[in-house]
Amino acid sequence: MARRLPARVLRTLGKYCESHAYCEYGDRFVSSSSFGAVRRFVGAPCLSRAPCSLTALWKSPTEFNRSLRSSNEDHTTRVQERLGGKDRIILRGCKFQGYHGVLAEEKTLGQKFVVDLDAWLDLKRAAETDDLAHSVSYADLFSVIGTVVEGPSHNLIESVANEIVRSLFKAFPEIQELRVRIYKLSAPISGFSDKVGIEIYRTPSDYVDRS
Repeated sequence: MARRLPARVLRTLGKYCESHAYCEYGDRFVSSSSFGAVRRFVGAPCLSRAPCSLTALWKSPTEFNRSLRSSNEDHTTRVQERLGGKDRIILRGCKFQGYHGVLAEEKTLGQKFVVDLDAWLDLKRAAETDDLAHSVSYADLFSVIGTVVEGPSHNLIESVANEIVRSLFKAFPEIQELRVRIYKLSAPISGFSDKVGIEIYRTPSDYVDRS
């Protein structure tokens, strides 16, 4: 039986399947176990009441994949155009002991958290004057992050990341945009040995009250 076609794929195709169940690809269904991997399935007619045949748009799975890749590349280009031309300070692998998590053991025993930071700000004057007064110290950024991660316990690392961003915008008004990634190195998942994490992107306008 054909799998559901992800809503993201449907949006990319520019088609809307009213039942959000299946889309028809010629005489067979197409679906995707991941955004970039297209599979073909034998099946009955499309279950949607809305027409959604892809035959006229893509003659083969190869063409289908090419279109999806092109859409991803366009999105990447837009992001690079928005951020790529701006200066930023980068911190990678900031490691701290924290006590965040839903489980009681996480709040009492604690674990290691790793934080990556991208802070966008104008570094032109700092570059021209060679004066730290016109930039932001890496050490100061690291200190603010550590204060939050090693501070009061949160249930979710999403909340920790949000507090890091809020604290950084408050401490350094010259920062224009922030991206924070937090990795939990010892996630309490049976049989899972790697890290888990989240990423958030914020601007000062996301915080009406920055106090």
